[in-house]
Amino acid sequence: MTKRNLFGLSAAGQEPMKLNRLTLAFSGGLKKYEQDFRDDYFERSLSPFRFAIVLAICFFDVFALLDAWLLPQLKYMFWIIRFGIITPLLLSVLVYSYTPVFRKHMQPLLSVIMYLTGLAIIVMIIFAARIAENYTYYAGLILIFIFGYTFIKARFIYATVAGWSIVASYEIAAFWMSDTPLQILVNNNYFFISANVVGMFISYFMEHSARRDFYMRKLLEKEQDKVKAANNALEKRVQERTRQLTSANKDLKKEIEIRKHHQQEKAKLEQQLLQLQKMETIGTLAGGIAHDFNNILTPILGYTEMALEELSEESVLRYDIEQINSAAVR
Repeated sequence: MTKRNLFGLSAAGQEPMKLNRLTLAFSGGLKKYEQDFRDDYFERSLSPFRFAIVLAICFFDVFALLDAWLLPQLKYMFWIIRFGIITPLLLSVLVYSYTPVFRKHMQPLLSVIMYLTGLAIIVMIIFAARIAENYTYYAGLILIFIFGYTFIKARFIYATVAGWSIVASYEIAAFWMSDTPLQILVNNNYFFISANVVGMFISYFMEHSARRDFYMRKLLEKEQDKVKAANNALEKRVQERTRQLTSANKDLKKEIEIRKHHQQEKAKLEQQLLQLQKMETIGTLAGGIAHDFNNILTPILGYTEMALEELSEESVLRYDIEQINSAAVR
């Protein structure tokens, strides 16, 4: 059976994400990521948080119109709470969010402003019940839960502490500070506690999802680093192989040049050999002719010598025969 996570997604092939089930903090070998996650969560939450604060101020102050309509006898008191306490508080936190130190105090401050805003609504509920017997202001706490658990980007543990503190404060105020009818108390508690529990689950899933996304980005960065390292190693191998091929190509070109030179030298030697063979043939032919010529001259030389022996010194033929003999000797 395929293992699935809290969101119903398949977890097959994924490295398990270890979290503290209560605080959702990274645990086990993933503790090293906790501070990185908080820094990342702060950067991603800052702009939505500021927008949520502005929106909360608008909603909180607009309800002053209901104060004048539903409880005119308490409107000035409620306006002091709205415009003199809560609105300046929220504006102060908004301004403080632009300072460098806000990073360290963001989550505790979110818990504080969520509780104080809820406490302001509880004060209004008590006075409305005691003076005007009006029990409709409890719905304001539901809006506080919605903003606190979702829009202001409070982490689960901080939002939960603030949410249950608001519920506890309401219970104390309803039991000991106002004479709230049991039926209304049960009705209000039903909606308060239901809204708080639903808000807890929403906040839990939102932070779990944020941590899952962060963890997946970390895994992706690891895989990207592995791919980058593999690419670098492959690039080095390609460069080394390219150098080897370049060197082999140079050696091959050099060998081709050497072979080409050898071919040229061979052609020259063959040409010279052919020339020598021709000269040898001519020499052989000349030698044969000379030999034959010598064979012809030998009897001429013999006859001229015999003729010279027979002729007297005064013979007119003697000079010509001597010339023939000299030519034959040469």
